[in-house]
Amino acid sequence: MKVKEHKQLLYLAISLLSLILFIAIAQWFGLDVLKSLNEMASIGILGFIILAILTSIELVAKVFRFKYALSGNYSVKSLTLPYLSSVFLSFIIPSRFAGEGIRPLAFRSNPKIPAGECLSAVSIERIFDVIFLPFLLFGALSSLFNPLVPYVLVAGLAVFLAVATTGFFISATRLIPHKSVSSFFAEYFTALRKTLGDKRRFALISFFTILVWGMAFLRLWLILQYVGSSLPFFETASASAAAYLFSVLSILPGGGIFFEGGGMAALMFLGVASDKALSAMLLERFFAYWIFIIAGLLTISHYGNQPQAPG
Repeated sequence: MKVKEHKQLLYLAISLLSLILFIAIAQWFGLDVLKSLNEMASIGILGFIILAILTSIELVAKVFRFKYALSGNYSVKSLTLPYLSSVFLSFIIPSRFAGEGIRPLAFRSNPKIPAGECLSAVSIERIFDVIFLPFLLFGALSSLFNPLVPYVLVAGLAVFLAVATTGFFISATRLIPHKSVSSFFAEYFTALRKTLGDKRRFALISFFTILVWGMAFLRLWLILQYVGSSLPFFETASASAAAYLFSVLSILPGGGIFFEGGGMAALMFLGVASDKALSAMLLERFFAYWIFIIAGLLTISHYGNQPQAPG
């Protein structure tokens, strides 16, 4: 067996860890996992196809958003496979923050994108997510945390974006003594400033961000219908957004356990029965995470310039 095949098996084993732990915790709390698995299977082929189509639209929107977040001009065709590889790498690395940080490894060739520019684009993705999500998170956050949290997040990001459109951060990088670090951050903030200063690009990134999350929320809403638990779309969106927020707290790959647990807690808080919430989150996890793991394994297996995991 080749070294890269050993690495792929290791990646898959790491990814399975969060699922195994979550199932063990669910059983420890007395939830019927087998019943939930039967409910998941009951959506049928048509249901699976519909959910897969929504996930495909979400993926295409993410690739387009990444294209416009980059300061350089790259084609969607050249970005698609490396983007899948980058998502795969980010999903199998412990901690969401660390995972996002290694995504530039997938763009070392075909196309070759500078690490600073790539991280700037990744940062823009996350910034737009955090700008958009607080409005949908308000319902969940006001109950689970504090109603002021969304306003604080939006205010902080507004200040950051306003300053980023100036040359302040770029000038500040000159104070960094280490030349390579200084150059990296200068490249990062230059790319960020260029993107934020382009009104057309800003509008396109906003549009694709709304499309990305619209597909994600619609998918969970449909999943709840399939497992026999109706919930208004806005409340479903709040629960889904809460799951993604909780996943940031996890040190496991892809936000494991915290994503499923946070989503379940939010759904149950909104009135969904525990067994239905478990079924919904396991199914949502399949389409939001495991499909990308499978696609990433296939992509890295056939992608000519395979990105290497750190270490």
